[in-house]
Amino acid sequence: MFVGGFGLDDNLREGVKQSIEKLRAASINTRMISGDNLNTAIACAIKAGIISEEDVHEPFRCMTGEQFRQEVGAFTYDEKTKKYTFDKARFKNVADNLLVLARSTYEDKLHLIVGLKQIGSQVAVTADGINDAKALKEANVGFCMGLSGCEVAKDSADIIILDDNFNSVFKATLWGRNILDNIRKFIQFQMTINVVCLVITFLGGATLGTPPFSVIQLLWVNMIMDTLAAISLATEPPNPHNMKLEKQKKTDRIILPVMWRNIAAQALYQFLVLVVMLYSIPWWFTDTTYGLVDPNVKFYDVTTESQNKTLHYSMLFNTLIFMNLFNQVSSRKLGWNEVNIFDNFFNNKWFFIILIGEILFQVFIVQFGGVVSMIFRTTPLDTV
Repeated sequence: MFVGGFGLDDNLREGVKQSIEKLRAASINTRMISGDNLNTAIACAIKAGIISEEDVHEPFRCMTGEQFRQEVGAFTYDEKTKKYTFDKARFKNVADNLLVLARSTYEDKLHLIVGLKQIGSQVAVTADGINDAKALKEANVGFCMGLSGCEVAKDSADIIILDDNFNSVFKATLWGRNILDNIRKFIQFQMTINVVCLVITFLGGATLGTPPFSVIQLLWVNMIMDTLAAISLATEPPNPHNMKLEKQKKTDRIILPVMWRNIAAQALYQFLVLVVMLYSIPWWFTDTTYGLVDPNVKFYDVTTESQNKTLHYSMLFNTLIFMNLFNQVSSRKLGWNEVNIFDNFFNNKWFFIILIGEILFQVFIVQFGGVVSMIFRTTPLDTV
């Protein structure tokens, strides 16, 4: 006679299914490796969105550890080379389809990670047990649970998830891509101003006898292109759109082709403007309106440190700074099709605080004269 029954239901954490869907949109496959019964693992995987009910019947989609070992063959570890050898063709045939591995041992997990890495995949692993230490070390990125994870696993991991929540894996991926993008934005901005400033300084010193920028001016340029640019561009928040782009490959270069395009185009534009100003400004003005000491003296005299030369170089310096402050805004975009620099324009308050501060300080050192102008070798410019 049946008296009663009971069952256990271990619900998923809130947001796990959504995180897996977002990772899939970012071309990141989520595989479930479990020691549970195959049916239990399949039920959990369906609930989490790792597989659908139709996937259950696909070949190699859901397997037990024993089936996995039979299909991929033996893994042999070479003590001399410190590498595993196995049949890569057989393994790839299975791994390309495998999403759920049940009744698995820690060796099955390790072999799966090793195999995926050797066929060219980037592997991240979440684990918490002592037996998972080797798997965490072998993976490209090892995530250990901070609450339930043992100390051995934590020591072997690269990242510890403090809240034991799979959602943190998605956040780590999002911020990881964001950090790489921000580094690229900074490099894109810095290389442009470096090239232009170097060429103009050398050209002016070689042909006119005096470098157009003073040491103090170059220190201010260095502040803009290094410290301030690093803070303003490194604080860019992650853009969820980046998760929908093609995932990064290990062989990808830091400087992308689109960055070379942006650097070359912006550097060429700035160079042409500054070269024209470097050689033509002395002939633009012929009266005392723009600070001529003597209207009978040429605007530019290389033999004297005249007010005319200071005015000339102040215009050149001011133009260089403002072109690069505007380029700092443009450098927030990296993609081939990201032509709208005003997209998500106000998503970083620190960028605008620093940008406004740079503009105000530049106006101050050029327009307000006195001791500051003497230090920076500038003279106030008219609004005409």
